[in-house]
Amino acid sequence: MKEQLEETYGVMVYQEDVIKVCHHFAGLDLADADVLRRAMSGKSRSKRDAADCR
Repeated sequence: MKEQLEETYGVMVYQEDVIKVCHHFAGLDLADADVLRRAMSGKSRSKRDAADCR
């Protein structure tokens, strides 16, 4: 994780950090990592969004 988060001293500060870590460690492609990032952000939570995440 040191390499992935070196710019932020090991702390996930930016949403892009979530994408980098998911891509590198979980093996997700960048599109799937972005879907996960959006699900974690919770900016536009609705019943439909919650159903899509299940």
